Amino acid sequence: MKQGGKMIKSNKLNKVLLILFILLILVFLLIFFILREGIDKPGKMQSQDEQIPIEIFDYKTQDIKAKENVEKIVTNLKFLGVYSYNGYQIEEKANNTIKIYLNEGEKAQINKGQRSDLEYINKNAIALFALIGNLDELDFFISTKDENINIKTQRRWANELFKINIYKDVNSRESFQKLLQDIDNMRLTTRPNNYKDIESCISDAIMTY
Repeated sequence: MKQGGKMIKSNKLNKVLLILFILLILVFLLIFFILREGIDKPGKMQSQDEQIPIEIFDYKTQDIKAKENVEKIVTNLKFLGVYSYNGYQIEEKANNTIKIYLNEGEKAQINKGQRSDLEYINKNAIALFALIGNLDELDFFISTKDENINIKTQRRWANELFKINIYKDVNSRESFQKLLQDIDNMRLTTRPNNYKDIESCISDAIMTY
């Protein structure tokens, strides 16, 4: 009887261990799918190096002529390796414009399946309009191995997108951080229909899932 009792206990122990092993596998699978879902979605699971630093809000300025502030803001833009920053130029004219020069980055091919290139441009454009008061227009010049792309965007697009005055209403670190979070949760791959001047660029710059 003692031997039979030991066998029963051994069988029960084996069953418990088997159940625990199955539960452990299920937990690992659940974690894997949660992480994969977060990485695949735009704006999720970004590291600190991939995010526009909230600290650049401290350089917010009304005037495009405040060149030290403008430089701090522009040089802290983030393109996640899809583009690499290659300089900027300020044009003070009827429309105050910043020209930003970019090269195709080493992650351009890798990121094609995750976020469109135009989405990176839009996110940074919105941040610039929120931080520089009299900036009217942004002109992005992108050099790739196949072609050169020019994408223009204007302040009224950002204002219309959020239904606010994006410079005046984003007036604290907290509101700037919320703006960046809102941008991360949006698919910013298109422009309003009235932006005819960049329609030809969209077909070149947009890459979908």
